[in-house]
Amino acid sequence: MNKGKYLIVFSLITVILLSVPKICYPQPKVNISAGIGVFDMVNAGFKLQWQQIQVGTNIGTWPFLKDEKVFSLGGDLYFHFGDTVKYTSTKPWYLKTGISYFSDAMPDFKDKFTFLDLRFGRDLNISPKIGIDVELGALIQLRHKMIPDEDRIFDFNLPIWPAIGACVFFRL
Repeated sequence: MNKGKYLIVFSLITVILLSVPKICYPQPKVNISAGIGVFDMVNAGFKLQWQQIQVGTNIGTWPFLKDEKVFSLGGDLYFHFGDTVKYTSTKPWYLKTGISYFSDAMPDFKDKFTFLDLRFGRDLNISPKIGIDVELGALIQLRHKMIPDEDRIFDFNLPIWPAIGACVFFRL
């Protein structure tokens, strides 16, 4: 499946995920973000929030590579909990789960991964409109496709990968 098809499928999944909670809750709050992370790369994203639940998506790349094209795409569900904090009614701690796609293309080969993303994180609120998310967890490999499908000297085909990330978010 090429990137265009992934974007179409991802867009449809995002619309469905964003539509279901809208039936149950009032108008959502919107966050946009810019961040960096393991397999999230340098990314941009947005989240919709209903009470203590957020649904989000992000797209990323690593623009600093010359002969390598890296692409990431993710869809996530956040469950916030903990004490109330200054600046917002959103609880500061969260559990995050989702599906992530990662593609790494070199001149001779391409790796495509699909992961189940499980993370624990915290919102650090700087003001009523700006904050920082920091998170740590694991990526469980659901699928790995190598093109061409042959043995390599360095094949990092692990069932579980570490996940760490941070982003700056803006409440709209």
